[in-house]
Amino acid sequence: MDDLRNDIRAAFEREQAKFPPVGDLRPRLVRDAAAQPRTRPNFQWLAVAAALMIGVLVVVGLMSSRATNRGTVAPPKPSPTAVSDYGTPPAGVPLVYVGDIRHPGWYIGFDWSGKPRGTIKLTQPLDPNSALVQASDGQAFLVSPQSGKGGAGQFLDRLGAPTTSVDGNLLGIWADDSRHFCAVVYDFNQRSYTIVVAGPNVATRTVGVVARDTSVAQTGVSLASCSIQNDRAVAVRTIINYPSEMWVVQLSTGKTLIHRTFDPCLCLSSVTASADGTLIAENSPASVAQSGKSLSTDVRRLSDGKVITTMTPTIGVLAFSSDDSSALVTLSPWINGRAVQLAVVDLATGRIVWQSDSTQELAGYAVEPAGSGFAIQFTHDDQVPHPFVSVVMVDGTGKAIAIPGTIFDRP
Repeated sequence: MDDLRNDIRAAFEREQAKFPPVGDLRPRLVRDAAAQPRTRPNFQWLAVAAALMIGVLVVVGLMSSRATNRGTVAPPKPSPTAVSDYGTPPAGVPLVYVGDIRHPGWYIGFDWSGKPRGTIKLTQPLDPNSALVQASDGQAFLVSPQSGKGGAGQFLDRLGAPTTSVDGNLLGIWADDSRHFCAVVYDFNQRSYTIVVAGPNVATRTVGVVARDTSVAQTGVSLASCSIQNDRAVAVRTIINYPSEMWVVQLSTGKTLIHRTFDPCLCLSSVTASADGTLIAENSPASVAQSGKSLSTDVRRLSDGKVITTMTPTIGVLAFSSDDSSALVTLSPWINGRAVQLAVVDLATGRIVWQSDSTQELAGYAVEPAGSGFAIQFTHDDQVPHPFVSVVMVDGTGKAIAIPGTIFDRP
């Protein structure tokens, strides 16, 4: 019997060598087998061996087809694979950057097909309380202090080299041209909110006062979008947790083009604007598990206020695609520290073309600068300032590409 067992084991080893298991599958199987009681010889293990061989073949087949999966795509599992230096990032190619966990201060740029195209290397790693905020095309960056204590901010060029310094309190958003940075600055003496435009090697320019306040503890004004191409910015006032007013301001003159107030009884959770300043989403309070009278999440044209898409109250719009054809939304309430289900919706039909598996937390997202895509970051460890994340890129048709590996967030 021992000779037969040895012959069978040798044959199994030869067959298994043709299909090596993934990662530590084999050691785990050996440990599990060793842990089983062996009271008397039996031949049931032959069936188990055959089943294991089939399982290995299935895993290999799934790995080969994963990159072309459509519809619901689970974020890739973290792995300790080494990250290479991909050289100088190409000029003019839109890239999404994430941090290299093995080299602090290194950031890998992926194009929108999921291919690594370059690595930037900062002269020194970021302070734990700072963030590297990239322009939508990845051709410029802002190092912004996040400690709440002010300080200096720093613009970087596409290779990560320092250019213009700015006030660290200049908190805002990148404009749609990826060359200018727009923000709202509060003047405590004048009790006024002023829109300003800055950028790498661009002098800070004042656009104009958008609103005034006397009680900054209960209210604030921030930008929802800034379009250099359309010469407009969308600013939103929030009182406590609810949007109360919205302005569309002409950047070249500071003139208010549209001013609108929101019904306080609706208790909207937020207002999301498209990058070109032509659409807004009025998000229902139910999208963040709050109470209110708003019965739907509505997408409107700013030009005439017409609703073009109505969604159920539990859906919240996070971002519009650059071509305004699709939207990245939450299907379940987005509550900090909890897993959330995301989806991409076709705005013309209201149809969900892709959705996540709702097993992980959202860490962040980026919008493809020209097209219908989103790069979504899922958190694997949210207990550190820059948590480990995995990235899934989804376009407006629902095609999804998962970028493998473990990387840092925001970089």
